[in-house]
Amino acid sequence: WLEWMSREHGSPIGFLLQDSKVNEFMMLHTEDVQAFSRGWNLFDFHMAMKYKASIKHGGVPRVLCGVLRAVRSEHAMCSSPADLAMIRQTIMDAYGSFDEFDELIKGSIQAKLNSIEDKMCQVVDGTKYEPPYWGIDCEQLTKFWHDIQGKKDYNKPKVWTMRDVVEKVVKPETHGTGLGMALVWNKRGPKMAKTLVSHAWDESFDDFCSAVCGRQHKGPIWICALAIYQFAIDDQLGPDVKEGPFAKVMKQAQEMLVVHTENCDLYTRLWCVFEYYEAMKLRVPIVMAGTREVIQRQLGEQVSTRTATCGPPSVQMYADTRRIRVIIETTVGYLKVDEEIAARRASCAS
Repeated sequence: WLEWMSREHGSPIGFLLQDSKVNEFMMLHTEDVQAFSRGWNLFDFHMAMKYKASIKHGGVPRVLCGVLRAVRSEHAMCSSPADLAMIRQTIMDAYGSFDEFDELIKGSIQAKLNSIEDKMCQVVDGTKYEPPYWGIDCEQLTKFWHDIQGKKDYNKPKVWTMRDVVEKVVKPETHGTGLGMALVWNKRGPKMAKTLVSHAWDESFDDFCSAVCGRQHKGPIWICALAIYQFAIDDQLGPDVKEGPFAKVMKQAQEMLVVHTENCDLYTRLWCVFEYYEAMKLRVPIVMAGTREVIQRQLGEQVSTRTATCGPPSVQMYADTRRIRVIIETTVGYLKVDEEIAARRASCAS
């Protein structure tokens, strides 16, 4: 069957594309295998080009960047010397050279990378601003806090959390803008953040603002709830948390403020634990914020990265939870993260 398929249609994918049974071609890229080092994958890409299928690439940006650098169709291998000779000749006949074919492959990968980057930016008057520019001054947070306190329904019938503020205030005020509150406020002069704020959304908003506004900062602060456009969270976070907004801000931050509040233990929130660990790796100074009593109590409790989750506590397997767990499980492991955070917190407590 394979011999007939190859003779009549070039490959099974060629058969599907030729008769318009499919019109989209997806090439998946992983850290383990360079897809374009395989001759038949190159041939399938050629068939997709030949039949004008929509070509897409699946994979996180850091992997795609690696693929982009490694594309060398002339060096691709195949288990059968005869198949490899046929594939190489097909490429030469269709494109004139391996370099020309490589450029087409690279162009399609670069288009995917550009699409990801575009979605992770916010645009003001035609200018793209990356996550580090989604900062605010502490005075702006203070004013926002006081304005919210003036609302008739504030803290009724229950105490408002950061999650409540996002739903009741941030989303209505930013809907349709494509901007987070930070750039809505700072359109004329976006502010590069110097302080990354790590916090849990189920905290009391009053407690959060008291902790953050009650101290001096290295410069503009970055608060995810006010920085990210809340109607496009998945696009703005991107497919890889190690290259998303938090990572980009942390790489140029001068400090990370870790906010401890009464209502929520931030060490049960996977994003917070992951940010803490990444800050240690990048040697970003970590500053504790909150009342001494709450900080000491939370520092005394055991860290369990394995059981920490993202999103609302009732949701056990949020998309971000899966993404962060994959990174931890395929690198250092939960125990290593727990031990290093515990050691760092012990020094803070002392």
